[in-house]
Amino acid sequence: MIDPKYKAIVEIEGDKTDFEYRGFQCHIRRVNPEYSGHLCGYVEIPANHPVHGMDYDQVEEFYNYELPAHGGLTFASEVENAYWIGFDCAHSGDLCPAYPEGGQIFRWSGDSYKTMGYVEQNIKEIVDFMEDSK
Repeated sequence: MIDPKYKAIVEIEGDKTDFEYRGFQCHIRRVNPEYSGHLCGYVEIPANHPVHGMDYDQVEEFYNYELPAHGGLTFASEVENAYWIGFDCAHSGDLCPAYPEGGQIFRWSGDSYKTMGYVEQNIKEIVDFMEDSK
């Protein structure tokens, strides 16, 4: 259930967007809309890229743990014949706009909602970092 305080922004943003940046396919997805409603960002890794096929810890290590993914990478897998890496916005300090029906809302002072714009910018920073590290 989306918290009424965040319903308008969630409706404006929607649940997904796709774009291309510097030749990389990129996705933003809202996950678990009934439970947390947080956003995740994903970058498709081409087959000829050195991190293609690595798990997310290996990708982080490859880049000396300097990859600017929000909260670090939390996803690396093949999906529909493409290899993707990604991150989520459900870490400590991240405000999730939804909560389970009848459930409690656990929020702390200083938590902030990571918007579609924030996630898109972070995806671009990841791509820039990977491309500029060649």
